[in-house]
Amino acid sequence: MTARMFRDLPRIFMRSFGEEVSALWARNDGASVDLIDVIFNSAYVVRSADGIELTDPAPFAFVSVESALLIEPLRAVDLSLLFRNEGRDQLIIGGRAYGVESCTEDSHGMCTIELIEPKAA
Repeated sequence: MTARMFRDLPRIFMRSFGEEVSALWARNDGASVDLIDVIFNSAYVVRSADGIELTDPAPFAFVSVESALLIEPLRAVDLSLLFRNEGRDQLIIGGRAYGVESCTEDSHGMCTIELIEPKAA
């Protein structure tokens, strides 16, 4: 019963909290690049409950786990590796290639991806 209640949360989250942008997901094996919808924040700051900034501003993306698994079903074994930092998957957003620093699944069907800013040329 509880699982059924939360089943639609990722869709509601993607529709309600931010503007979806399309990104290209380039996997570290280099085999393919696919389009995926993300909520992108170029300067996300993690804060504690009392408002203290715990991190410097950094780019983050939020992705529905379901949409990522439709593209890459073999990564369902360990959702913390859905977007890999080893070998660096990339999300190409607005023409800029961001490397994946970390990936965290939130148990409500969403994945938070900390990204690495591309180096200036």
